[in-house]
Amino acid sequence: MAVSLLWRAAYPEAMPQPAPFVLLTPNPALDRVLYLARPVQSQEMQRVTAVREQAGGKGVNAARVLRALGAEVVCAAVLGGFNGQKFAALLQAEGLRGVLEYAQSGETRECQIMASPQGHPTEVNELGLPYDMAALGRLLERVPEGKRVISGSLAPGCTPDDFAALLRTWQPVAVDTSGAALETALKSRVPLVKPNQAELAAVAGAGDLAAAQRLYAQSGTRLLVTRGGAGAWLVGPEVWEAVPPQLEVSNPVGAGDSTLAGFLWAEAEGLPPQEALRWAIASGSVCAMLGGPQHVTRGAVEEMAGWVLPMVHY
Repeated sequence: MAVSLLWRAAYPEAMPQPAPFVLLTPNPALDRVLYLARPVQSQEMQRVTAVREQAGGKGVNAARVLRALGAEVVCAAVLGGFNGQKFAALLQAEGLRGVLEYAQSGETRECQIMASPQGHPTEVNELGLPYDMAALGRLLERVPEGKRVISGSLAPGCTPDDFAALLRTWQPVAVDTSGAALETALKSRVPLVKPNQAELAAVAGAGDLAAAQRLYAQSGTRLLVTRGGAGAWLVGPEVWEAVPPQLEVSNPVGAGDSTLAGFLWAEAEGLPPQEALRWAIASGSVCAMLGGPQHVTRGAVEEMAGWVLPMVHY
């Protein structure tokens, strides 16, 4: 990997430009992070000390980390209403390239994230803009060629059959979703899915390694199973486990998205699966430690990768 990067720096004209990662967020959101002086108290007034607004959704989070690692990224989404315009403006202000399409009616959802000095943030997520097949079709005609990723929940009204049709026509390299959509991705034999343990248990009946291995045997789809502070499993022709160092977690929201981004970036750089898993764990750990994907840097991930515990090969 290091040789590849040095060669590109010395002889940029001799190396083909890598294809961008095109990240489709099926159910984008306008994220409003509300910083509280104390943890949420039931039936009491919550005083907000600061507010941060940003374009949100799992695909956008992964794009932030991929860009930090050095990849070219394109964020793709169907938007609606005033919130959709605000989403586009925030994406542009952040310097993230977007290919965006607007639905005929409806409003891009808002997600309220209440963050306090201690504990996991409290999230209140709206359902989202209803599924608009025509708008999605127009969007997919405009996105560039690249390494396609679908990340996040489906828009309300998008059926498993609708999603299966999207997977057939768009053929992503990875899918990060849950529930019926995750089952559809496995049946469609996409190259890689990224469930967490709860999402794995919901489709496999258990969230353990044996369940992940059964799903791989049935589908042929590799699974990158995130396990929070316990690390992750990569289940495919070989099974690898990686464990992060002990960290003081600032905010774990987006850590799974960052883990997927680190893995995809490393594999695109030609690293073997076990080393891609190391970069994945490092990326997720930096996100959790620094408080979100927008704080992840290449230098921090490189340093963290050296602290990820040795790979376990099953």
